[in-house]
Amino acid sequence: MRWGQGRIAGCRERGIQSGQPGGFAALLFAAALGLGMLACDGHEEAAHEMGFEIDAGLRLPAAYSGLEDGGATLTLTTSMQMGGMSHDLGAAFEPLLEGYEYRVWGGSGEKWTDLGVFVPGTDFSAAVDGVEEVLVTVEAAGAATSPSELVVVSGKAGETLAFGGLSVSSFTPAALTAHVTGDSVELQYTGLPELPAGFFYELWAVPSDDAGGAEGDAKSLAAVEGAGDGELLAEAVEWPAEYFLAVTIESEHGSEGRSGLTVYVAEHEDSGGGHQH
Repeated sequence: MRWGQGRIAGCRERGIQSGQPGGFAALLFAAALGLGMLACDGHEEAAHEMGFEIDAGLRLPAAYSGLEDGGATLTLTTSMQMGGMSHDLGAAFEPLLEGYEYRVWGGSGEKWTDLGVFVPGTDFSAAVDGVEEVLVTVEAAGAATSPSELVVVSGKAGETLAFGGLSVSSFTPAALTAHVTGDSVELQYTGLPELPAGFFYELWAVPSDDAGGAEGDAKSLAAVEGAGDGELLAEAVEWPAEYFLAVTIESEHGSEGRSGLTVYVAEHEDSGGGHQH
């Protein structure tokens, strides 16, 4: 059950029964009903608009491959040195549900060879023979005999493996706006890039503290169906007192909860800036 869906049912169970009292009893009934609705509604937002920007910390999944020993050994890592600083993209790979794993495949022509399990954030190496292409896929643990359609990163052996051919700049042209009214929010979007098979966008409300950092559990509002242009409506939202909205990239087999792959953020008008996602 997505967050927020249970509130309406709970209010209905405590709501109006058949038949309505009259006179003074009606006044008491109306007052009681009003209190009940307030208890059900919780915190509602005044109508306002929130514009999204690309998250400053956006890092897409990527792996850096190398060929050593004259091409007989393939290496993979999610960390690299740039400008004297170490960058690790392991966190961009979402933790998977139990029973699933990341696997590395080496390709030569139309033949793919299973090279083993890949654990993001650790170094990987495998003996190879004439590997030209490399894939990292999501597979059912111990069951794969060929690469699935859930390709996370891919590329030529010895080069950087990229996420669906996308880069951070791929997300720049998109425009997203949230229209918040009471306990609902409508998200309108244009130009969302198409994601690789098995991945989708999701809208979240993330509680925040006065210092601007994420606090508490993020609340899933709705999955974004498809890419390109569109809109969605999330209703029965119980808004945190202070929050920001986030659009993330999620995997079909990713763990429950918000992934570490936040693409767009929109600050609440009463929240401070400088959030780190």
